[in-house]
Amino acid sequence: MEKFRKFDDASCGVNPFIPRRETKRPFWMVAFKILLVPMFVLCKFLVILGIFLVYSLLHLLKHVLVIGAVKRLFERAIDFFIGSMMMGLLGSNAT
Repeated sequence: MEKFRKFDDASCGVNPFIPRRETKRPFWMVAFKILLVPMFVLCKFLVILGIFLVYSLLHLLKHVLVIGAVKRLFERAIDFFIGSMMMGLLGSNAT
């Protein structure tokens, strides 16, 4: 690594071979993160639980339908919308 110490990009002043200085975060930032992360995890868990509850209720509701084709259409729509909500909640951009 020592041979790259003299490398310097004169056009922008960036030297990619020298590591950045690590800055220490203030205590209040660390404490804030320690307090907020568990709350966000709990909220996300409750939303996931709610989505599964709605999913279960809608699948129970489909048994009320009489016509088989409408029942299958309703089932596919439920799976699509619940799947889209889960992927959106968990950070996936795929559809």
